[in-house]
Amino acid sequence: MGMTLKEVGRTIPHYNKPIIKPIMKVGIIPELVEQKIWTDKDGITWIKPVFPEGQKEFRVAHTNLYKFLDVFVSKSASESSWNAENFNYKTRGGILDVDPPDNRPSCQAQLEGTATTPTKSQGIMECIFDGMDIGEIRIREYLDDEILKHEITFTYTAQDGSNRVRTMIFFPNGEFRMRESYRSTIEKFQKYDFYNFGTFNNLSNSWPEDVKNYLKNYIVTIKVYENMTEAEAKIQFDNINKNTKQSAQQNRNGHGRKNLAIIIRHFVRGHDFGDSSHPLFVYKVNKKTKKHIFTYFTGTNDLLQLEEMVSQICYRYYQKLIIKGGIFLGTASQVQQDKMYQAFFSDTEIKKLKTAITNHLDFMLEMAKKENFQFANRDFHLYSRLYFSMLDYNSGKTPKIKDENKFHDDINRARGRIENNKERQEGDDKERTVSSAFKGYLGNHEDFFKIKTSMEVLLSELNLEHHIKNLDPNRCKPRKELEYDWLNLDKKCFVLGIEIPFPECQGGHLVSHNNGGRLGKNIKPMYRPINNFMSDQNYDDFMKEHMPNGKFITKKLYDYMERHASEKIIKVLKKVGIMDKSILL
Repeated sequence: MGMTLKEVGRTIPHYNKPIIKPIMKVGIIPELVEQKIWTDKDGITWIKPVFPEGQKEFRVAHTNLYKFLDVFVSKSASESSWNAENFNYKTRGGILDVDPPDNRPSCQAQLEGTATTPTKSQGIMECIFDGMDIGEIRIREYLDDEILKHEITFTYTAQDGSNRVRTMIFFPNGEFRMRESYRSTIEKFQKYDFYNFGTFNNLSNSWPEDVKNYLKNYIVTIKVYENMTEAEAKIQFDNINKNTKQSAQQNRNGHGRKNLAIIIRHFVRGHDFGDSSHPLFVYKVNKKTKKHIFTYFTGTNDLLQLEEMVSQICYRYYQKLIIKGGIFLGTASQVQQDKMYQAFFSDTEIKKLKTAITNHLDFMLEMAKKENFQFANRDFHLYSRLYFSMLDYNSGKTPKIKDENKFHDDINRARGRIENNKERQEGDDKERTVSSAFKGYLGNHEDFFKIKTSMEVLLSELNLEHHIKNLDPNRCKPRKELEYDWLNLDKKCFVLGIEIPFPECQGGHLVSHNNGGRLGKNIKPMYRPINNFMSDQNYDDFMKEHMPNGKFITKKLYDYMERHASEKIIKVLKKVGIMDKSILL
């Protein structure tokens, strides 16, 4: 977890701000002066004040960097062999969890910056080599029931300062060097060019002994919170960091080992916690920058953006499968996600959510694999909403795609037609074109109208019946039965009254499926574009609004048919007077 600049005691160099020297006047209350002082078996001296009733207790120690790493990070280290191998925190066997699950990922994946602009890690080391304090390392002692419940092997978890701890591990581990133009402000070190020393190695002659001894004996302040629950730790962290910029998902990640937080986190970065991630989130590590390069995403997870995407998906299944309300497609606002994280989930409910999310991400992965496709944010939300729409269309039954290549191609063609649609989007608060509004709506997760409209626009260009092979039998008639009805209607569309080819015929509902309409006489042969235009509208309502006299009277329907109907059908419709611009309202 992070820290504020004021807590550092001075500003890390690359923020280019003056050093902060706080001045305090303290009134001492005699009964609070009492404190306990003791030295533990590792030789660390602790101080613990007597606390007023109600305050969470803590103890404080000041020890050198070597002792801190030796005791808390790697029990295998020894003063004579203080080197990279000893402080490999991935295999340390220490007592401090440097990367607890509720932590934000490292502020900066890249450890080395430029000659003039240091990274966060280089800035922390400059702070150390300038003789400045880097602030308290705050850690929390795990409670016994936490250790038993989650099978935790550590004694402590990093509460605030884990980025500093990781930096103090990475540097002696030889994982980065100081920036090229850095010079220490400590007088005796000003003669040294730290950059030319290369990466740190205690056994190397390239690093002067006085610098190595200084680093080993640099004083670190540790504050350990006792008898503090995970929930209380989150409240404390949130209050301390109110002015520290965090994403909403970083805040939610503070729920730590709560079962819902675990499954959402592990879908994206389970490998960080000894688990497996979903293959949609596979990545490679850039050897130079240390950044995660995701195979199927153009962006990163630095601010937990990818985990928020999974959280949004989870919320929709939470609403539909756990709360049992509404449809799959819908909102997933920040407030709604926050409330979901605060809810209690049984093991059965977690299993149900995990299965649903896995199926959802499996579909996304298959789409991403086509043509080495990478998801930008809008792409991800488009395919995610499409999957929810297919679940609603298929009455909750997991849709199976007939031909994934053709499906992917048809989606791209549909998006191309939407991109070129310069008509005004009906109901848009900014009076944007369909193309512009569609892009904007894909980034909105709070307004149901915009979410629903984004899918209506897409599905007006994409025929799901042609692609889903396990369609809900209560929604669609078998093609043989529909062909029988089409022949009995003299091969005509029930709405338009003109002859249509059977491949372009769909079973349209007189009373829409979402309004309770089922099969039988409720299904009539309809020309595909007219059926798509009707969407969830009942036949009677559609006719009253758009074709009261059997002819088009709205520009919306006229323009839609001009874009989607074949030239042959349009020619017939105009010839018989169904499409006549002169009668449009």
